[in-house]
Amino acid sequence: MTIPGSDTNFRFSDILYYIVLPILIGLIFFVEDTVFKISAIVLAVVYSGFIINNFLNRRKHTRFEVDEKVVQEVMSPTLNEETMAEPKAPRPLSEVDEGFSVLNRNAKHFGDIIDESNILIAGSVRTPIRPPDLKKKYEEIANEEYPEHVRENEQFPFVLEKILSVIKDAYEAHTAIFFFYNRKEKMLAIKKYVSNSKDILDIKYDLLGGILTKIVTDGEPELLSEIVPSSETDNIIYYKAPQKIKCFVGVPVFHKNNLIGILAIDSLVQDRYGIEHIYSLGKYVRLITILISLFEEKYTESTAKRRLSGFVNFIDPMLSYNYEADIVNSIERIVHNFIEFNAFSLVYYQPVQKKFFTLKVVNKISTLEYIPENFEVELKDTLVGKCINAGIPLKLSDTSNNQFKRFGKKENVKYDGSFLAVPLIFNNMTFGVLCFDHVKKGVYSPDDVNFLRGASNLLAFSIYYLSTTVLIKSFISIDTVTKLLNKKTFRERAVDDHVRVLTLKIPAALALIKIDDHQNDETLFDVNPGSKIVETVADVLREEINPFITVGITDENEFGVFIFNMTSSDAQIWADKLRLKIARTPVPLVSKQITTTVSIGVASANKPKFEEVFNNARQALYNAVKNGGNKVRNVN
Repeated sequence: MTIPGSDTNFRFSDILYYIVLPILIGLIFFVEDTVFKISAIVLAVVYSGFIINNFLNRRKHTRFEVDEKVVQEVMSPTLNEETMAEPKAPRPLSEVDEGFSVLNRNAKHFGDIIDESNILIAGSVRTPIRPPDLKKKYEEIANEEYPEHVRENEQFPFVLEKILSVIKDAYEAHTAIFFFYNRKEKMLAIKKYVSNSKDILDIKYDLLGGILTKIVTDGEPELLSEIVPSSETDNIIYYKAPQKIKCFVGVPVFHKNNLIGILAIDSLVQDRYGIEHIYSLGKYVRLITILISLFEEKYTESTAKRRLSGFVNFIDPMLSYNYEADIVNSIERIVHNFIEFNAFSLVYYQPVQKKFFTLKVVNKISTLEYIPENFEVELKDTLVGKCINAGIPLKLSDTSNNQFKRFGKKENVKYDGSFLAVPLIFNNMTFGVLCFDHVKKGVYSPDDVNFLRGASNLLAFSIYYLSTTVLIKSFISIDTVTKLLNKKTFRERAVDDHVRVLTLKIPAALALIKIDDHQNDETLFDVNPGSKIVETVADVLREEINPFITVGITDENEFGVFIFNMTSSDAQIWADKLRLKIARTPVPLVSKQITTTVSIGVASANKPKFEEVFNNARQALYNAVKNGGNKVRNVN
C-alpha cells in the first residue's frame, strides 16, 4: 500500500509491525501485576527504539534524482507558456534511478571533477568582478602625498583627516570630528572633520553647556543613544542647522596627562552606538596620541636642525663682515630658519639721526599692505616703541583687538593676526628690533619667544662687534691684510702730496694698479687664490716704498702709487718694470705655485685738482685693462 504524496512506501506487514507498540502500552494500564507492568514498560521502550531505527534506515536508503530538465527550467530567467500551464507531476519512486548527481554553478571554475588542484576553490563563493583600474585607484589612495607647500608642523592635520575618514566608514557615522581644546582660552575649535553634511559650523565654541562641555569638564566619555529633536541643537552644536541626529558618542583625548581635544561621532540612526563603541574609540584615541608624539618629536628635531643651520650660516662669515649691509642681509636670510612669519621687518638704530628706522622689510603676501623700508619708528604709543623702551619681547596673539599701531601713526598695515617683537640688546645698548607678523592668530608660543630672546643676544653681539670694528678701523691708517695705507688714509695723503707738488712746482705722477682677473676656482687651486694674490702684490709694492713714493689701497684688488719728482713718461717706464716684477713673482698656494699679472694706468699729477688727476689715471687704467690686461697705459 502506497500513501500518495508521502516519501515512504507502507505495506500490510508494516501495519502489524507498528501495532505491537500500542498493545504493550495498553498492558501497562490494564495489568495490575507489578512484574507485568515493569516488563511491559521495558518492552515498550525497547520496541520504540526498533521502530525509530527502522524509520531512519528507510529515510537514509531512499534516493532521489534531480531531473536536469526541471532544474534548467527553474534556473531559466523566463518560463515558457507550457511550463506555466501544466506543471509536471513528480515521478514515482519506483522509476527513480539508483544514482544521483551534484549540480554546481561554479563548476566552470574548476572543471568537471574536484581533485587536489582545485579542492580549495570548489564550492567557494563566486569571485566578484575585478575592475580594470583596481590597482591604479588603490595606489592613488595608498600613496597619497602631502599637499604642496605643507610644512612639517602642518602634516598632522592631513593624517588626522585620514583617520577620521576610516572612523566614519567603520562606524557608519554621519560625521566624525576632532575638536582641539585651548586650555588658556577655555574654548573648543574644530581641527578636522569628515562628514556627509556641508553644514559644519567651523568656529570656536565657548564652554557654555551641552555634551561637549560636559566631556571637557568631567574628562569622561559621553554617550547619547536617543536624542530627541527638541534637544538636538542644545547638544549637537557644531552644525549650522538641525541634522536629525539620533545618536552621539564623544571621548576625551589626553596627551601628557592634559586634555587636548575631543573625538566624536554621530549618527542619524537611534541606538546606533553603545558602550562598546566608547571602548573601540579609545583605541583610535591612543593611535592619535601616538601620532601626536611622533609628529611633535619630528617637528622638534627638524626645527632644531633648521635653527642650528641658520646659526652656522650666520656665524661662519661673521668675521668677514665689513659693512652694515653685510650683517643686515645675513640677519634677513637666517630668520627664515628661526620662525614662521608672513612679514618681517628689521628695525635698526641710526646713530647719526638718533632714531630707529625699518632697515629691512620682507612681505610674503603681496596682497596685504605692510610698511616700507626706511620707515621711521615712533617710540610713543607703538608696539615696537614699547618693546624698545621696556627692553623685553612683546607678543600679541590677536592684533585685531589691539589699539596701538605697530611702528607709527602713519603706517598702513593690513595684517590682523599674531605679532612678535624681540629687541636686539647687548651691553645695555639697543641696536634694533626683530618684528614678525603672521596672518594666523596665536601662532607664536612661549618657546618661540625664549628661543628668539637667546638668538637676539648673538645677533646684537655681532652688530656690536661690527660697529666696534668699524670704529677702531677709523682710527687705524694701515690695512690689516696688505700692511699698506687703507683707502681713506691713502686718499688723504695723496691729496696732501698733490698740494705740495703744485706749491713746489715739481713733476709728479699717479699710478693705479689693478690685479688682472685670475682663475678664482677652488677646484683647480685647492683653495681660493684671491687673498694670496693680493698679499703677494702688496709685498712687491712695499719693496718699492721710499720717501718719494706713497702706496695704498684705492679699491678691491686695486692699489694707488703717488710718485714725487717723476714725470709721467718716467713713471710709465717704472710702472712697466713693476709689471714685469709682479708677473715673475710666484704666488704660493697649498700644493703649487701660480703667477699673476697686473694692469697699470699712469697720469701726470700737474693738474689743478686732485680729482682730475685721479680720473685721468682711472681712464689710463681702463685702457690698459680693456684689451686683456697685463699692460701699462699713460694719460698726459
